[in-house]
Amino acid sequence: MHRPPNTVERARRVLDELVRPAILRDRTPFTVEATGERRTPFARDAEPLAPFAAGQPWGRAWHTRWFRLTAAVPAGWDPAHTVAEIDLGFSPAQSGFQAEGLVWRGATLLHAVQPDRRLVRLDGAAPGDAVELWVEAVSSPWIFQHGFRPTPFGDPDTAPADLLYRLRTADLARHDPLVDDLALELHQLIDVAEALGARDPVRARALLALDDAVAALDDGDVAGTAAGARAALAPVLARPAAPGAHRMVATGHAHLDTAWLWPVSEARRKALRTFANAVALLDRHPDHHVTISQAQHYAWVAEDAPELFARVRELAAAGRLEPVGGMWVETDLNLPSGESLVRQFLHGQRAFEEWFGAPCPGAFLPDDFGYPGSLPQLVRGAGCTWFFTQKLSWNDTNPVPHHTFWWEGIDGSRVLTHFSPVETYNSTLEPHELLHAERTFAEHAVSGASLACFGHGDGGGGATDEMIRRARLAADWEPVPRVAFGSVDGFFAGEAREAGPRLPVWVGELYFELHRGTYSSQVGTKQGNRAAERALHEAELWSVAAGRADTAPALDGLWKRLLVQQFHDILPGSSVAWVHREAEAELAAVVAEAATIVEGLVGADGVAANPAPVPVREFVAAPRGWVDLPAFATGPVLAAPPPDVAPVVVGDGWIDNGLVRLAWDGDGHVTSLMHHATGRDVVPAGARANVLRLLRDRPGRWDAWDVDLADADAADPAGDALLAAESVGAFPLGSGSPEHLGGAAELVVVRRLGDARVIQTLTVRAGTARVDASVHVDWRRRERRLQVVWPVDVRATEATCGTQFGHVRRPRHANTSWDVARFEVCAQRYVHVGEHGFGVALMADGPRGYDVRGDALRLTLLRGPSFPDPHADRGDQVLHYALWPHGGEPFAAGLEDEAARVAHPVRDASGAVSPPVALDAPGALVSAVKHAADGSGDVIVRLWESRGGRAHGTLRVGAGVDAAWRCDLIERAGEPVAAVDGALPVALAPFEVASYRIRTAGSTRPA
Repeated sequence: MHRPPNTVERARRVLDELVRPAILRDRTPFTVEATGERRTPFARDAEPLAPFAAGQPWGRAWHTRWFRLTAAVPAGWDPAHTVAEIDLGFSPAQSGFQAEGLVWRGATLLHAVQPDRRLVRLDGAAPGDAVELWVEAVSSPWIFQHGFRPTPFGDPDTAPADLLYRLRTADLARHDPLVDDLALELHQLIDVAEALGARDPVRARALLALDDAVAALDDGDVAGTAAGARAALAPVLARPAAPGAHRMVATGHAHLDTAWLWPVSEARRKALRTFANAVALLDRHPDHHVTISQAQHYAWVAEDAPELFARVRELAAAGRLEPVGGMWVETDLNLPSGESLVRQFLHGQRAFEEWFGAPCPGAFLPDDFGYPGSLPQLVRGAGCTWFFTQKLSWNDTNPVPHHTFWWEGIDGSRVLTHFSPVETYNSTLEPHELLHAERTFAEHAVSGASLACFGHGDGGGGATDEMIRRARLAADWEPVPRVAFGSVDGFFAGEAREAGPRLPVWVGELYFELHRGTYSSQVGTKQGNRAAERALHEAELWSVAAGRADTAPALDGLWKRLLVQQFHDILPGSSVAWVHREAEAELAAVVAEAATIVEGLVGADGVAANPAPVPVREFVAAPRGWVDLPAFATGPVLAAPPPDVAPVVVGDGWIDNGLVRLAWDGDGHVTSLMHHATGRDVVPAGARANVLRLLRDRPGRWDAWDVDLADADAADPAGDALLAAESVGAFPLGSGSPEHLGGAAELVVVRRLGDARVIQTLTVRAGTARVDASVHVDWRRRERRLQVVWPVDVRATEATCGTQFGHVRRPRHANTSWDVARFEVCAQRYVHVGEHGFGVALMADGPRGYDVRGDALRLTLLRGPSFPDPHADRGDQVLHYALWPHGGEPFAAGLEDEAARVAHPVRDASGAVSPPVALDAPGALVSAVKHAADGSGDVIVRLWESRGGRAHGTLRVGAGVDAAWRCDLIERAGEPVAAVDGALPVALAPFEVASYRIRTAGSTRPA
């Protein structure tokens, strides 16, 4: 039978105008009192109460206020169905992105109130009982309300003083579960009818049932006729799924950004609301299951609400609440160093093991902006067997061809990987989502299941009562996959057992084809991160050199503070201004406190308290004066070269140090960089290098996140004129005559960029072919990108790009759509192109965004995004990079060693220490030397193979070896390693990361 085209519209109108309003009836208003507002959280008895009325405005941006609600339950009400409805002025959209509150019933924490969580069940509230509720309400501004536009609301210092919300509702009411079920079922059939094709038989039956249900409903007596309307829907809802229907494991989840459009302090309160929501739903629904990640969030709840955390532990022990992820926070994966990624696992897994008796079995990172090829090894090394993500479904060019697969890293490690075909980590389990998942799932031939993480996310909140009931309707229903509650680990265990041998394999990095601007936005946060990583690296070295294991707890605390700032919306530069202002202050504090620890370890002469000092090794940065230098400073200037090193000589328009000859034109652009040993010029004939290029940078939507392909080569028409040189000159750095400078010389070019200055510096030093560069700019450009361009006379179709614990190769051509999509890439330490016998690397002091296409290497220096921080990166900026030509094969010639000198410059080698370790294994590098996190006094040494080959040799420990073991990344001892002549043998496979746990000679261990 043909149904009229307006069936769905009629049913939706009945649902919205008649059925949903009838879910609650017999309302009685609360008496409302409220405190004043403060910017920072405060206790509810810290401010006096005053009368407040529904409809009254409240809420300056980022302010908190407490509401006290009191009422008596009217006679005749059923205690099982008595509820409070609290509406702080919500919009129905964007749960977690606007005002929200945390509800207490007396001294008992209940759960949050949010747009889809307005009802508070008052179990046991009998007629005549007095009900008292307290609501801690925060007026977080709805920053997305007006689209992706510059906003003053990203910082309380710039936010207008307007009151943003009105207390719309604060009532006691009677809840009608029959009408509520009718509303759910109507929505289910409306949604499936819209999702199915016009001639689908299930759709035809759904439309008929909707017409019958609407006809059975009496407008004047919805409650009395709800049963009849439900009976009209029941036959369609009761039709079972086909025997071979796809299965979906559904787990309640609330992705909570540790900061984004809110500061870390508000994320801490969001964590409390989210955990309270999860526990309340688990207590109400015995079949429900919840998954929660991020150890830092658990730590906040443990500190802020110990009773709630005790319940979390009980539910975890019962297998109903699943801690996942194994990391301290859901970190960014492109920008932290490899050692930082290790520490995310180390501190996360140790915390989960302490709280729940075991580390997490899998890595859970749904929202990251790219996945390095070294990650599978780190996941396995942290004791995890699986990896979950979701963000790849956002790719702007190429859909990833798999949903469940083995991911093989650059070292050969494999980890079972899944990203859900529902294509969101914030599923609501509506039929259209389930149908989409079934239709797009790529592994139907070998697997019959996928995973759905459901619940409001990004701003936290999690699953709702309605979503759980919706999942039950889909448990065995004809048009959609079979939905069953379950754990993430259980899903992966089933896939490994049933489909594992036949699953496809993806080798190498999982490059994310979106959010390429995050490699460059908010340069101050990125520089602060690198400064903190370096400071902690150095402090740990000094602690081991000095034999001071007692510093480990303080250093671990600093690491945790750094790890929070590496969250995937902080370090990438995609948060509001408030977040980045606080992040830069916190990172500077980490650097300063690490310096204080070092100062306590060394004497006034810069020598560690350790006998038999020897000259400083380059991987140990002597602390004298280092805290006074910029974190990105280059190494010390040589006053004069050693006797066996050629001096630096300057001529008219050139500088030569015997290894390279740098020449420039009247505009200060490099016209030649001759590498003497090979006779090769880096710069193609007639080309200009070290050119600053101003590009348009106006992405379609995500300002701070994206660089669009349309802007990749879109030069600002006025860019060359704007960047014209004002002055060009070479200057000595050291002693000697103007023609014979000695240690180093600089080319300094001053340019104007509108009404601002740009100072470019190129430094040639004695004894190295590397040319160091800096750009100092008063950056005021909005929606523009500043790039430095080095044309290179090298025939190479691929570039080698540094990544954590290794490198990957990326195309310089556009043969396929996959190649086209890599127009801006993130690299750690360097990008390199080479021919047989000659190559060139563009290096930086931290991870950056590069463009390696065509015949040039390009480095993005600065961007000017307008959202979410309208003033991102404006102001005085100094950026450092280097250009290194070489002969021979790049890794034999020392590419990683040279990159390490840029990333970890020697600051002052005038002191002397006993190096804590000495590594003699060509191709192997030291990643960390630290004391074990368990307080044992053992030393952890982490090595990695850097060339993509085999490394063999020895590792010596300055304090001697009593016993040693290979250990995993969370420092659990494994296979013993026997010392031979006081040295530990080293044998590393390509790109292998190896950790050693060493009990030093004469060390004492706690009982």
